[in-house]
Amino acid sequence: MKSRFLQSDGSMDHTPSANVAAGDIVVVGGVVGHAAYPIKAGELGALAITGLVRAQKASGALTAGQAVYWNPTGNPQGGAAGTGAVTAAAAGGTFMGWATKAAGATDETATVRLGWITPAPTT
Repeated sequence: MKSRFLQSDGSMDHTPSANVAAGDIVVVGGVVGHAAYPIKAGELGALAITGLVRAQKASGALTAGQAVYWNPTGNPQGGAAGTGAVTAAAAGGTFMGWATKAAGATDETATVRLGWITPAPTT
């Protein structure tokens, strides 16, 4: 059988075991996605895996173009501890994408270009 083109909208199918709220960041395997719409537990939905998102970030500055990670138990600057945050640290997180603009150490959000291709490690 030849290959078939399935979709070009930058999303992936997802059937969650628990309800997912619109705006949630979800990690499936090694891919970080954004739920643009609510997805009920056990029902098929879609997560955006490309595009720009603004998400809560941990304390610490980010520079434009910097690789960033989603830590699902991270502590967002100005938010509830343990609810997840964008961070520059790979430890404890999953590659999310790249910061598209600088964010100061005390800024509460980061703008991220989602990307599921992990960058090469820096030395």
